[in-house]
Amino acid sequence: MISQTTNNAPLPTTQTAATQSTQASNPNRSFEAIMDDYWSDPNKESSLDYLNQLSYNDLKTVGNAHGFADPTPNLNGISTEGANNLLRAKGHTIDENRDGIDQIGEANIWRFPNSNTPPEVAAAWKESTADMSDMEAMLMATPFMPLPMVITNESTGTQQFIHPGDEGYVNPQLSGGYSFMSTLENSLRVLDDPSNPPANIEFYKKQKAFFKKLLDAFERHEVA
Repeated sequence: MISQTTNNAPLPTTQTAATQSTQASNPNRSFEAIMDDYWSDPNKESSLDYLNQLSYNDLKTVGNAHGFADPTPNLNGISTEGANNLLRAKGHTIDENRDGIDQIGEANIWRFPNSNTPPEVAAAWKESTADMSDMEAMLMATPFMPLPMVITNESTGTQQFIHPGDEGYVNPQLSGGYSFMSTLENSLRVLDDPSNPPANIEFYKKQKAFFKKLLDAFERHEVA
């Protein structure tokens, strides 16, 4: 590809020049090197500016690190959180706006525990799922999924659902009255509700055994 600079083009910033120099000297950088290059720079620009300066190979490395189907992330219109999380390791992304969803590029990802989960809950969960695959653990995490909220328009009286990731959504786990222990105890009661028999007996048995195991861990870790 041939590039051309006109006399009216803005001069590169110090970080832009440094980033381009780093890329030129090491065209096949690891994701760890890309992350360190950004987060260790005390004079760094925004994460989106940094991402827009990356080479095609570097952007592909970022996308592959997050397991995207299309390894080259789309940077158009992504949020600050989405840009920041592209430069964080998978599993260490941060729910910066506290809406229950991790924005990673243009993707919205739910994970449990996340960056806002109390440490005692995260410790109990890690202990209880130590022998599970990621998929098995995710299936058991459904009691803690953030649910849609119903909001009422005061002027018209109409109601609408807003979902995790939508503007204005508030993660109920971060509200004052939320209890992880009560949520888990209620999930156990629901499993044995005679009006709602299990569709899959084997999964019911696994889920009930796990919930009891997690309840014990919550008690040991003094989860509220």
